[in-house]
Amino acid sequence: MEMITLLQVDYIHHDEKLNDAANALIEHYTIWRNKWDDMEATILPAPDDVFIFENEHRFPKWASEIFEAKLLKLTENN
Repeated sequence: MEMITLLQVDYIHHDEKLNDAANALIEHYTIWRNKWDDMEATILPAPDDVFIFENEHRFPKWASEIFEAKLLKLTENN
């Protein structure tokens, strides 16, 4: 949930590219979390168990690349 909270800050939503990227990542994290909750209730995993589930929704790499580029730009300016 902390990642979703970070992606919801006002600053992000004033930039169209960051807003689109944030929304894509929020959707991905929400879907992943829901699948995890469903699996966790069924299989009762141990802390070291691997968690893999098949689905049509993939991590939006383009979205993370937008945030990485923005971070790089911000750090270069400081």
